[in-house]
Amino acid sequence: MSAQRDPLDAVVRLREMAVDAAKRGLADALATETAAVQEVQEAEAAIARETTAASQLLTTDADVEAFAAWLPQARQRLQRAEARHRAAAADTALARAGLSRARSALEVAETLREQRAEAARAEAAQRAQSELDDAALVRHMSARP
Repeated sequence: MSAQRDPLDAVVRLREMAVDAAKRGLADALATETAAVQEVQEAEAAIARETTAASQLLTTDADVEAFAAWLPQARQRLQRAEARHRAAAADTALARAGLSRARSALEVAETLREQRAEAARAEAAQRAQSELDDAALVRHMSARP
């Protein structure tokens, strides 16, 4: 006789799939955040590089004027990059929380399944012991004169 499958097996499989999906979501969020950090770093590096170049003694007035015209745009680019980074960091935090929730839900389902299995084993052991006790009692009663 085959053992019946616990309906919680399907729940556990679904929870495992949810954990896998949450991991993929976190990986995507981390990739987006990493790209946003790189964009911020590139914007900061461009401003630093151009500021250094504009402050050189050999720089012409035209170079300084070009820098003065470029700098506000560069700062806006940096601000947009920082805003994208903040949004990406928030998305990453949400993805981490989602993964944590998915893992917790999986753990609850696994624990419940294990508890049910243990209860079934204990019940089966109790039934087996009762059958042995009954058989012993029958033998004892039939051995009496």
